[in-house]
Amino acid sequence: LVSQFEGCQVLLGVDDLDVFKGIELKLQAFERLLEEHPEWRGKVVLVQITNAPRSSGKELGELHEAAKALVAAVNGRWSSPGYQPVCYLERHVPLHERIAFYTVADVAVVTATRDGMNLVPYEYVVCRQGPPGWAEPGHKPQSMLVVSEFVGCSPSLSGAIRVNPWSIDAVSDAMFSAIRTSPEHRSLRHDKHWRYVSEHTVGFWAASYVQDLARSTKQHVAMKCYGLGLGLDTFRLVALDANFKKLEDSVTMAAYRSSQRRLLLLDYDGTLIPHRNISAAPPETVLTVLEALTADACNEVWVISGRSQQELGGWFEGVVSGGDC
Repeated sequence: LVSQFEGCQVLLGVDDLDVFKGIELKLQAFERLLEEHPEWRGKVVLVQITNAPRSSGKELGELHEAAKALVAAVNGRWSSPGYQPVCYLERHVPLHERIAFYTVADVAVVTATRDGMNLVPYEYVVCRQGPPGWAEPGHKPQSMLVVSEFVGCSPSLSGAIRVNPWSIDAVSDAMFSAIRTSPEHRSLRHDKHWRYVSEHTVGFWAASYVQDLARSTKQHVAMKCYGLGLGLDTFRLVALDANFKKLEDSVTMAAYRSSQRRLLLLDYDGTLIPHRNISAAPPETVLTVLEALTADACNEVWVISGRSQQELGGWFEGVVSGGDC
């Protein structure tokens, strides 16, 4: 691989064939890079490793054809003897081969439009660091990352160039900035990422989770548990402080009858109307209860909802109330 890409800056992408991975956006951005910076033609290569899709469907078929067409277009425009701008590997790449690509890559590019904890940037940083003693004395590891702001690992990679993958110009500019970054700055960014990856190991996260669990359950022995009834697939419980006193119906009614002024704040969705209701409009039983409450001059009734006043006003037009929110 070193001899194959000799004299070229290597951009590397490793993705599943998925509509959310932004593969076609990455290829378009690389094409834009070569269009706007002709001096880099013959000096920069994009290696895109595309793993087999985990499902099938029309969208994946269209993505596959679009990616192949973009690769053919870019290579058709700017290929020359001994130079092919896009190396597109649409197959399973075993771990040892993937490590080799990570090791020779100058920049790793992740342009997913929606993703969870994408591990490609971490794997790339580890491979660029290499095992202890493998490099020559005085050699400083370097790495550069172009990472979508929509992937879960983005906040932890403070030295990466973060991009909006939907912006072809932004990704292209980020690629251009990455390949022009000086070795000193690449080394500084790599050191920052390597410290994070080496310190936040599986053991670190396991200990962190156990500590959080212990802290959140520290007072559970002194708490009282109250049953809330059956949920979708379990019996629901809530743990409350030992000093918590459940509000009794008789106490509530006595306070209601003895008071001269009452403010009633009623949430709409989930209280007056169950979330499972097909219709969002209030049934006749709810309107009857609200009419009885508002008929008492001592009561001021407010319905609290994120719905528009126009919508609520149409439903409660016949109910006289202190107002609605």
